Amino acid sequence: MVLRCGHESLALRDRSILLGRHIGTGQFNGRPQRVRTSVNRLFHRDYRGEPRDLLVDLDHLREFAGVQPGAFERILRYREQWSSVVNFVAALLAGSDADARYMIDSSESPVAEELQSLAWLHGNADRFSVADFWASVLGPQVACVLRNLEMVPEGLGCGHGLLGVVRID
Repeated sequence: MVLRCGHESLALRDRSILLGRHIGTGQFNGRPQRVRTSVNRLFHRDYRGEPRDLLVDLDHLREFAGVQPGAFERILRYREQWSSVVNFVAALLAGSDADARYMIDSSESPVAEELQSLAWLHGNADRFSVADFWASVLGPQVACVLRNLEMVPEGLGCGHGLLGVVRID
């Protein structure tokens, strides 16, 4: 028996650009950052993380802009998306509704959709019977959004791994 399969789509996605172990160890660049730990701690019970702890500094990569321009631009675009989520959460927590609305309106999908869901959660905080809404609900959801960003853009092989998704009909 012969099975014939055609692929309808192939999607390559980078994995673990900002959330892999290498970001915290500094193994590849000597500039360790605590962002992975900060994101993972948002899942810990009653942990009150600060949005500023989620910011990522990639200025040290500028020296490689000419070596791998596609990967460099990809990583910077990803960092911009990441920063927009962090800055959005900071605006929500500061009560800057106009700034938060502007960030949603000026973001591209699917980031705008993620921001909209965070805004809904924040706006409906009174529906959750928890002692600390940020630690119990919003913080863990922010961690989920940041982790999901790792799977949003196209893959160029500039992450900790390259994941291929094939749809077969």
